[in-house]
Formats: sequence, C-alpha cells, structure tokens
Amino acid sequence: MSSRIGAVARAALGAALLVSAGGCGRDEGPKAHPVKGKVVVKNGDVKRLVGGFVRLQSAADPNLVGVGEIQEDGSFGIGAFADGQPRGGLPEGEYRARVEPPGADREPDAPPPAPKKGDILPKYLKYDTSGLKYTIKPGENTITVEIEGR
Repeated sequence: MSSRIGAVARAALGAALLVSAGGCGRDEGPKAHPVKGKVVVKNGDVKRLVGGFVRLQSAADPNLVGVGEIQEDGSFGIGAFADGQPRGGLPEGEYRARVEPPGADREPDAPPPAPKKGDILPKYLKYDTSGLKYTIKPGENTITVEIEGR
C-alpha cells in the first residue's frame, strides 16, 4: 500500500513540475485546458492497467509533462498541483503520449518496468515509439488512447 501511495505522490510531484515548467499559474503563462480520456486496449484487458499512468509530453517543450492515473474503466484525467491547489489540464499544443503499467514505483523519469505476458506492447512504454499523438485545444479536451495488448 505504501508503494502505491509513493507512486501517486511522485505522479503529483511530476504534475507539479508541469505547472512550474509550463507556467500554468493563475495569472502567468499559457492557460491550462482540461484533459480527460480513456485507454482502450485492443486484444487485451484495460483492467490490467488500473493504477498505471498515461503521460503526455509537449512536443515543443519536453519538460512539460502531464500525468493521469488509469481508473477501473480505463478513464483518466490529466492534472497538476500548484501552490497546494489542484490544477487540471495542459496548455494548448501538440503532445505525444506513453502508457505505463501499474506497480511502477520509481522516479518519474526512470524507464517503466518490462511488460508481462498479456500486458501492452512494449512500444507504448516510450514517447519515441508509442506513435500516440494528441492536440490539446482551448476548452475541454477528451482523448482516446488506443493501444494493443500482447
């Protein structure tokens, strides 16, 4: 249980860095737009990813990363914390994504663990190989992260 709390705390810290790096404060920098979505696993079971994460990295600024925890139904919301207050969303722009399986109690920049049989294809573990790209626009954004199981 404590490792799960640690992973969530690190995800929140990573999201806080998003706000710092992206300038998503109340009155300065680009405005953050709400981002929610759903992971769909072809030839697999999204329940195997519950507690894992979807990360979106800005194509313009690789230090700008949003994170969302995958829920029981595959849904997630990208969020951040700044000044102890929750902030949802990302600035508009182009993003690439990766999907991390659950149980990855590690630093945000550490490589994700190797997938187990029945998990997602390894290409989805890295921004460079996932092929997952999204455009965040002003207003509410809903994305579908469609991946393949092994």
